[in-house]
Amino acid sequence: MATWCQRIAASDGFRNFILALIVLNAVLLGLETNTALLEHFSEAFFLAFAVSQGIFIVEMAIRFGAHAPRFSEFFKDPWNTFDLTIVIVSLIPAVGGFAVVARVARVLRVARLLSTSAAMRTFLEGMGRSTGLFLRAAALLAILGYIFAIAGYHLFGETTPASWGTLGASLRSVFLLALLQQVPYFLAEVGPGDTLGHLFFPIFYLVFLTVGSNLIGAVTELHRQSRGQGE
Repeated sequence: MATWCQRIAASDGFRNFILALIVLNAVLLGLETNTALLEHFSEAFFLAFAVSQGIFIVEMAIRFGAHAPRFSEFFKDPWNTFDLTIVIVSLIPAVGGFAVVARVARVLRVARLLSTSAAMRTFLEGMGRSTGLFLRAAALLAILGYIFAIAGYHLFGETTPASWGTLGASLRSVFLLALLQQVPYFLAEVGPGDTLGHLFFPIFYLVFLTVGSNLIGAVTELHRQSRGQGE
């Protein structure tokens, strides 16, 4: 069984299929923010997300089984822990008081683009010399911005529709926040009892600050290496 799991987990077809499924989930999460589409195709959205979640669970089982009988080896790779955490968090049921939390947790599936894409993993692990440094940085920031835009839609869409009521408005708000524009205005829109809402902004800036500082460090290192080679 372990040999079979290893063969499947290492195959390009398996990896490409999972990557395509994550991209499909990202597209569906964006379409789900359209109220008209959600009303007409709510069951289709639910089925698509349920099937995807089932496939992701099977994927984790295969990758975990590939390390049998030394299952602890699975957790030595931080990307495995990252993927497993997202899959587990996505299992939160979208019912009652957990509905908003579950929707936001489901958005985290898009973050798996960072771990599933070999190029993105290399960029994040090294943040070093690469011909596509700036393009990959832009792709990383775009993925993070998309995640926060959809999360903002689910957190604030009903209470502040002008800023977060549609995917377009959410993307605009995220862009303004990234540029440190109208920050007091967005903070003032959050209700005093909205704990998740108040967590959104520090997490947003912590993530973008971390990525930005690492990017600056990578550019500096690239420049230093280039000067060293020139000398």
